Amino acid sequence: MPGPWEKILEAVSCGAIPAITSPRLLEGPGQPVFHVTEINPNITVITLLNGYVFTWPRTDGDDVSGMDRDSKQWAQVLWDCLKLGQPLVKSDVIIGLGCHDIRVAERAANLYLADWAPLMLFTGYLGSHTSGKWDRPEADVFAETAVKLGVPVDKIILERRATNTGENIQFAHQTLKEKGIPVHKIILVQQPFMEHRVYATYLKQWPQDEGSVQAVVTSPIMELDDFPNEHVGNMNNLIGFMLGTLERIRDYPAKGFQVEQKMSPEVYNAYEKLLQAGYQPY
Repeated sequence: MPGPWEKILEAVSCGAIPAITSPRLLEGPGQPVFHVTEINPNITVITLLNGYVFTWPRTDGDDVSGMDRDSKQWAQVLWDCLKLGQPLVKSDVIIGLGCHDIRVAERAANLYLADWAPLMLFTGYLGSHTSGKWDRPEADVFAETAVKLGVPVDKIILERRATNTGENIQFAHQTLKEKGIPVHKIILVQQPFMEHRVYATYLKQWPQDEGSVQAVVTSPIMELDDFPNEHVGNMNNLIGFMLGTLERIRDYPAKGFQVEQKMSPEVYNAYEKLLQAGYQPY
């Protein structure tokens, strides 16, 4: 069983302890002896020259991941409120919105295999999280994932131009229209913290003058602590994603990108607290 040093080292190496502010060096006789990074007013990470890493101070108020419990609670508030939790409805097509999280493609594929819709569409070229990292459009990567899970190739439509959420919705609609595929009900699939934003974008960007289309937004089933992995980033990255998503929900209606979605004062309080703790929106 790993000791406390190994646990802290593991937490730092996997990114569970985020480095937020600019690091500084503390000088010893002749040369720097250790590297200090302040996480927030409560936590500091110290890296020795020999590679050992530990936090100072570590109190009973810290989460096992290295995040102080207040920040973890504020992150949980954002996670819970950015999700919609809409019930699934049998639909005409499942639309997977491209991103850097393969679990979105897996969720969409599993919905198809569970007979929630007879057709799939993946939309996405390269976006802010995949540009420079993936050498193929997000739609192609997602389709390959779905086929490996058992979805027939001829049941997948690809849209390879979209580079953001608004274009995902616009171009998905255009693609279905060009192919002469009528839809009355759709299932939109994205990451959990994107559910509110995707729905607000759909209401603005999907033409509403062509008859009523019912949309349901869903995402991979997971809890806050399940999100971080080597492909999508650590807990610090997730908090940055959620802060940025909330800012877009707040600011984008005025730009005409999505409809207004009201959020509770509790959500914006958590947002402010995380900013004060040093977390940065992405």
